[in-house]
This record gives sequence, structure tokens and C-alpha cells, in this order.
Amino acid sequence: MGVQFNNVTSETGIPVKSLVTLDTPKGQATAITGADQIWVYENGAWTKYFYYVKRGAGNIWCKSTQPAVEISDDVVLMPGQSFFFVRSTGGAGNVTMAGAVVPLASQRSYNVAAGSTTAMAYPWPEPMKIKTFSQYIDVPKGQATAITGADQIWVYENGAWTKYFYYVKRGAGNIWCRADSPATEVGDDVVIPAGSAFFFIRSTGGAGTITFAR
Repeated sequence: MGVQFNNVTSETGIPVKSLVTLDTPKGQATAITGADQIWVYENGAWTKYFYYVKRGAGNIWCKSTQPAVEISDDVVLMPGQSFFFVRSTGGAGNVTMAGAVVPLASQRSYNVAAGSTTAMAYPWPEPMKIKTFSQYIDVPKGQATAITGADQIWVYENGAWTKYFYYVKRGAGNIWCRADSPATEVGDDVVIPAGSAFFFIRSTGGAGTITFAR
């Protein structure tokens, strides 16, 4: 999921402990296994939180490494950040996110090191066309043959990753393609839906900056 709303301004994030509303929350009284979970990818690793059934004192969100200790309000996600919600094995349910829409004058930037993986989301509640993604990269990097070494977008859908990459199309400009269809530009209908997160894999050819701005 992607964070496309906030509570006050674009500089104020949403506390992880109030990030989602669950109609039937499921927790555990000991550890993360089997509970509702929120996973945040940062600094090359996953930070994991879970819904903890705190006997006699209500239920709280904890870090996986600190059961029974409620996370504070300053543990936040900013508009444009993303997370995985992992549902408990205890049954299906509905997840709701809500808040104030980010002002249109806002922007969100990511510094991406060469070869790095960054979890992100489009900051506004609308679909984002993959074919125009290079407009947000200061120095897009492509390849003329296949996905290896190029800027990439990975979208998780239907239990698997769909992968796209920036293709250097000789004599006809540069385009975004599916990993399994080099040289074939994706259409206007290939979008990342509102509220969806994705991984951006930076080319091994150098660092860059991604800026979402309106």
C-alpha cells in the first residue's frame, strides 16, 4: 500500500500505529507470528510491526523486536512512502486508510544510490502511468537489450512481481517496457493504481534523485 494522505501538512507523517483501520483486527499475545502486521522497507531491510493483544491494557501496535511496547506517535510514514500489510492467519478482513489529501503544491523526493532498491508510492490518490515515470528521475538510466542494469519498477500483483525497465531504443527515443517484452513500450493503460506501492530499482550506472512534484 502507498501513503497518499496525511493529517496536517506534507511535512507531517501518519503515525504507524494509526496508519490503518481494521474492521476485525487480529493480534497475538506473544510475538509477531499470526498477527496483523505492517512491514516498512527502509535502509535495505524490513522494519516489522504487529498488532499485540496486551492483556488488561487494550491492544497496541509494537515493533516485532519489542513485543508489549507500544510504538510512539513519532514513528511515522510520509506521503509517498509505502508498506506491506500482512493479514493475520485468523481470517479475512477489510483495511481502511484515510486522511487529508496532500496539497497539490507538495513534492516528495528520494535519493537512490546505484543498484539500490527503494519502496515508494505516488504521493497523490490517482493512478500513475509507468510510461511517463522517467520524468520524475533527474538522470534516467536504461539498457538496450534487457532489464539487467537498467532503472526498474517492480509491482507486486496476484502473488508475483511484474517488472518494467527503462529501455534505450536506438533511433526512436527511450521507453518503458515489461521485462518480458523489450523494445515494446507499455501503453497508457499500464498504471500503478492509486494506493498501490512499488519498488524502484536504480541502475548500477550511477546514483540519482526521484522527485514527485505537481
